[in-house]
This record gives sequence, C-alpha cells and structure tokens, in this order.
Amino acid sequence: FAPEKPGYPEVLAITHDADHPGRENGWHSDVTWRLQPSLGSVLRMIECPPIGGDTLFADMYAAYDGLPDDVKERIEGRVARHDFTRFRIGLRKQGATDAEIAEFDATYPNPEHPVVRTHPETGRRAIYVNRAFTQEIVGLDPDESTELLEILYRQAAVPEYQVRFSW
Repeated sequence: FAPEKPGYPEVLAITHDADHPGRENGWHSDVTWRLQPSLGSVLRMIECPPIGGDTLFADMYAAYDGLPDDVKERIEGRVARHDFTRFRIGLRKQGATDAEIAEFDATYPNPEHPVVRTHPETGRRAIYVNRAFTQEIVGLDPDESTELLEILYRQAAVPEYQVRFSW
C-alpha cells in the first residue's frame, strides 16, 4: 500500500517534493493498525532540504506522566480500536478493487491495543493512541471516546514532551 525501496521490501521509501508533499506530518505511532506493531522504526534522511525537514519525536511516557489523575483513571484498562483508514482511501484512489480492499481488510483486521502500554522491563506507562490510526476507545459512548482521545492526542503536542531532530 506504500512505496518501498527497490530490492528492500522492508524499507518504506518516503519522498517529499513538489509532487509529493508530506502527509505523515501529524503525530502518530507507526503501524498501530497491525495486530503486532513493530518494536520500533528507524528513520534515515538521504537528501535534506535547505530549510525544514526536521523530525519531532514525542516521549509518550512523559505524556502519560503529565496526565491529570482523573484522566488516568478514565483510561485505566481501556483498549482502543486501530485501523488504516487513510491507506484504504489511498488504495481506492489508486484504483484498488473492492476485492483487493477486502483482502487488505482480512490481512489487517482492526486490532485493539491498550490505550496505555506498560514497558515490560521498566514498568513505565505510555500513551498508545494516535490521530492517524486510532478510531475509538472500545466500550465508551462515542462522545466520551472522542473527548478522551482528543486529550490524549494533545499530549503528544506538548513541547516539554518533545525532541526536535535537525538533520
């Protein structure tokens, strides 16, 4: 569903130019729409623009720590449903058939992941939702789910929880 580096199917080629503006510039965790998301990602800049091109990372452990206690209580033990909706829309725009979309849906069913993940070694807790892929907090009224998700999404945008990497 996305371009790969020729000869390296595990490498996602991200190219930005006049014809391909950046679309992944919103806060997100990579591939949370998979049943088993990647342990991590590596980003490598090959050609840097003269202005811009910085990458920001958010510390979602610090973001969790900064939540008010009442919000922590409301999300305790909750799970969220994730989906690759935007990619599906892109596949349709590229001419994918209903059968091809159905095959992707079968290969990548909407997983449910904890809203808060706990690091297996340190025990630290981190927010694990993102605007790009999280659809809802399961079992909540849609309005309450939306309200809580907005609170959690905004945590990633707090400058004190971010680091800016200038290439």
